[in-house]
Amino acid sequence: MDKGKLLTKPSKSSIASIKEKIRETIKTNKTVKTENLIEKLNPVIRGWGNYFRHSASKRTFTSIDHAVFEMTWKWAKRRHPGKSLKWIKSKYFQQEKNRNWVFKEKRNRHSLFKMDSIPIRRHIKIKGEANPYDPKWYEYFTERAMKLRKQSIKTRQDVLWIEQKGICPACQTELDKGEEWHTHHLKPKSKGGKDNLENLILMHSVCHRQIHANPNTGYLLPDASRHFIKA
Repeated sequence: MDKGKLLTKPSKSSIASIKEKIRETIKTNKTVKTENLIEKLNPVIRGWGNYFRHSASKRTFTSIDHAVFEMTWKWAKRRHPGKSLKWIKSKYFQQEKNRNWVFKEKRNRHSLFKMDSIPIRRHIKIKGEANPYDPKWYEYFTERAMKLRKQSIKTRQDVLWIEQKGICPACQTELDKGEEWHTHHLKPKSKGGKDNLENLILMHSVCHRQIHANPNTGYLLPDASRHFIKA
């Protein structure tokens, strides 16, 4: 119960099932490259988390992340029985912004998705006695509609991701939702460029840094425009 409200959570069997699926995936991929293991795990972790994002499961997400960390740590240690723990940590677990022990190798573009990075969004239920045709419930339904609207508003990056069909125009590879993205101004703000969507594109942070490091080389490959949705 939370302030008198009954909150649903993922069942124990569902939690056990997702952990077992992750464990089995890691077990059957003992010798693959780190990036290949991440490619197999990310859809599983993200998919389960998104399914339960409307539940009171933030603690559950964190708990599963910890379990996954222990699994990947054992996976890494088994691959290098003669190496020190410090060496293994340096090779397989990196720091990204304020996150430490992120499963990836330094040369990898993708990192293992963290389930607790998914925001919890509550379903807004209609009161059982509410009647949309009764004037006395007008204020209630108006307030509910406002809450639903706020929940449905996407971030600017979400909108750009949809417009670009999830493709980075610089390298023409997928903008994975477990990665760090940057927004790039087509016309620099220093030259009068605006912050509106028409002047922005979404890119991998690495691609964005390369653009600013080499501003005269250009960034869009010849056929990159095909990834944009036509108005």
